[in-house]
Amino acid sequence: DEAKHGSYRTKETILQIYDALAEAIRTGTPYQTPLYPSPATFAAAHPWSWRGMSMVLPEEHRAPLPQAYQYVVSVMIEMVMQAGGALSWATLRAATDLLGDREKLANLLKPLAGEVADEWLKLTGDRFDATLRFDQLSGLCYADRFAVTGQDPEHVVELLTLEKHVYFPHVRFDARIALAVAEELALAQPVNIPAEERKKVAALVSH
Repeated sequence: DEAKHGSYRTKETILQIYDALAEAIRTGTPYQTPLYPSPATFAAAHPWSWRGMSMVLPEEHRAPLPQAYQYVVSVMIEMVMQAGGALSWATLRAATDLLGDREKLANLLKPLAGEVADEWLKLTGDRFDATLRFDQLSGLCYADRFAVTGQDPEHVVELLTLEKHVYFPHVRFDARIALAVAEELALAQPVNIPAEERKKVAALVSH
């Protein structure tokens, strides 16, 4: 480093981190790592790739989950996992919005999945309640299951652990098709996030 850049960058970075840790202890504010992805995050692992898999409905019987919040939590975790452990808040928001309108999602899915879209719509499925989305995101962050990184407007939701996550085949399939459609839509139109919501998400970065 000294020969190429005139300074020992590794040493300087370590000292800067120690200074930041000391300042966090002194002021009582949470320390935020400059590393991205964060240590031990799923984003640093080999992603679980769903894109190359055929779209086939699960064979298991489908029944909606007992409580609306359970579906919100489960499908959000599935989406971030399927994205490799890190997903932008804009994409996560767009994908979950699609699950709030099953008829619209089925129509948008047809070019990607054909008759599977109609078969999926016939099932008695859950609808995503967007009014619960931020509270559940916040709860997952404070439970150290999610972390929000980045700066406005590029906030990223990272999956920290799959502990306590229950696998539901149909919820996983919902997450997959909603992500696929959301990615297609993002190419044509950016997601508009209200300013107040951006502030609330930004507040989770320091958690």
